Amino acid sequence: MPDTFISDLSMILKSGYIPYWAQGDFISGGYDSDERREAVIAFSRYLDQFSAWHSKGKQGKKSITVSSRRPGRPQALDEKGVSDLLAARRSGKTIGEVCRIFSVSRSTVSKILRNYPELKGKWKGPVSPGK
Repeated sequence: MPDTFISDLSMILKSGYIPYWAQGDFISGGYDSDERREAVIAFSRYLDQFSAWHSKGKQGKKSITVSSRRPGRPQALDEKGVSDLLAARRSGKTIGEVCRIFSVSRSTVSKILRNYPELKGKWKGPVSPGK
């Protein structure tokens, strides 16, 4: 039994967890060998529960990563929103108007229009005073 305890304790330490135990709980419990044995058995049962809980947590994380969700931040516009944005731009709306209509930033509109250079517009350059 003590060898099992040491291997279980080693597993916890390798997992990056720090075990704590208090007087009268888990390991301690006086110097009586029967009390110590019972404390070690109780701690070993706890380790079994911890191990089962820990493996359930890993399985839950795997099921999340296998899902069809894309990682990262959600997109500001779905496919219909992008097509509506392109239609608004084709109808002559300015980039600023498109931003206000769809409640997106200029950089979002620029990223969408990157593949549509005819809709992007011309850069007018810096405005200098006196011109």
